[in-house]
Amino acid sequence: MAIIIRPVQGHAQYRAVEQVQRDAWSMEDIEIVPSTLLVTANLLTTTWKP
Repeated sequence: MAIIIRPVQGHAQYRAVEQVQRDAWSMEDIEIVPSTLLVTANLLTTTWKP
């Protein structure tokens, strides 16, 4: 199986990232980084300039 790392686009893909956290690391819902935080972090890191 090949692993491809690419930018996440759209709500469905952010929800898929949540599922990857559950599957890959056996994380419980309380432990995962929620899609809302992932979207916020992405927006801040792509628009913020020091």
